Amino acid sequence: MTRACLREGDRNLKPEGELSSPAAVEAQRRAIAQTQDNLLASLAGTTFSVARKYDGLPLLALEIGAAALARLEAAGALVTRVSSDSPRLRQP
Repeated sequence: MTRACLREGDRNLKPEGELSSPAAVEAQRRAIAQTQDNLLASLAGTTFSVARKYDGLPLLALEIGAAALARLEAAGALVTRVSSDSPRLRQP
């Protein structure tokens, strides 16, 4: 399995400081959480586990197998980027 970080693709998201009210912040956070849940549901039947689900940020850190990676790459506008989140060794 590969550790990966993915960024959701909703272009309508704004930094919370630019939103007009606490209700708007909460609505955006709910939308992000719903998209995260939808992406995870789309991985049913593949090998994956959630390493971290970020509150209020359109990011997920996952451990994924090849089939899950293929589904994420085919998710179109829902996922803007899938990148390896492998630990790197420091050079002395």
